[in-house]
Amino acid sequence: MYASATAHMTQIAGIDDHDTVAVNMTFPSGALGMIDLSRFACYGYDQRLEVFGPGGMLKCGNQKTLGVESFKAGSVVEPSIWFSFASRYDEAYKRELDHFINVVLGIAVLVLNSAYD
Repeated sequence: MYASATAHMTQIAGIDDHDTVAVNMTFPSGALGMIDLSRFACYGYDQRLEVFGPGGMLKCGNQKTLGVESFKAGSVVEPSIWFSFASRYDEAYKRELDHFINVVLGIAVLVLNSAYD
C-alpha cells in the first residue's frame, strides 16, 4: 500500500489533518484498489464507488436531490448532488437513532462488529 496526503488549507494543517489524500493498494489476488479524497468538491459532497473487471463495471453514484434529468441536443441537466455531509446522511442518522432507541428499549439487539478486535 502506498499513501500520500497533504493539507492545502491552513486550518486543516493547523489541526494536523489532511484535506487531500491518495491511496494505492495491491491485494493478494493482484487486484488494484485506489482511494482518493479531497475537501475541495465545490459542487457538493461527492462520493462514488466504481469497480472495474473483465466483465464490465459496477458504479454506485452520488445520491441526488429530487428532480428530473433533462437530455437535449448538446446538453444534459441532472439534479444536483446533496451539498453537505449532514444532508447526504440524514436518513442514515435517523435510522441509527431509531435503532439505538430500540436497543435501549430491548426491542433490538446491539451487534458489535468484531472486524477491528
